[in-house]
Amino acid sequence: MSFNHKLFLDASFLEFASRLDLEFAAQARLKCCTHCGGTLHFARYRRKGRLLDVVLPEDWEFFHSLCCSVEGCRKRVRPLSIRYAGQSPFSVALYLLAELIQTGGSERSIISLSKELNISERTIRRWLSLWKKIYTNSIWWRKIASVWMLSGKTLSDFWSLLLTTKKTTKETFQDLLIKIAEIWSETKLFVTYKIPAKDA
Repeated sequence: MSFNHKLFLDASFLEFASRLDLEFAAQARLKCCTHCGGTLHFARYRRKGRLLDVVLPEDWEFFHSLCCSVEGCRKRVRPLSIRYAGQSPFSVALYLLAELIQTGGSERSIISLSKELNISERTIRRWLSLWKKIYTNSIWWRKIASVWMLSGKTLSDFWSLLLTTKKTTKETFQDLLIKIAEIWSETKLFVTYKIPAKDA
C-alpha cells in the first residue's frame, strides 16, 4: 500500500489534533464526575509528546485533563486524545501509520517502517502486537467489522474501503484517528485517578 505519512505531519495536521483534543476535553467537561456527581474543571498538566522529528507546537506540551471540584473526591478524568495514546508519549497517529504502512509484518517491512518513521524496530513490533490485541477486541471494531464484513481483517483493510468514498485521503485519515482515540478509551488506558495531596 502506498502511503505518505508526511502529508499528516504538517502544520494543518498539528492544528487539527490540537483543536480536536480541546473539543474532546470540552465535551467530557459537560459530564459530571462519575464518582460523586461533582462538576469537572480543567486541570491541564505537562506531558512530553513525540511525533517523529516534527517540531511540536507549544500547546502539545499540555494534556487537557479534567478534575472534580468536590473536596474529598478530586478525581481526575482523562478525555479522549489524538495527541497521546494512553500513557504513551506518542500520538495515536503513529499507531495508525504503523498499521497502514506495515504490509504483513515481514522482517523487511518492519525494518523499512523503522527507517521511515525514525522509530526503533522493537517499538514498532510492540505497537503491531498491541494493536492486534486491542482493536480486534474493541466494541467499535466489532460493530464496524459486522457492518463492513471485515471479520478477521485489519484497519488497513478498513482504510482501503474508506478510500473508496468521496472523502479525501486527509479526511479519511482524520476520521480514523478519532475512532482510534475511542478504541484506546475502551482499553481503560484513560483511567480516572485521584490527585495526590499537596503535602504528599
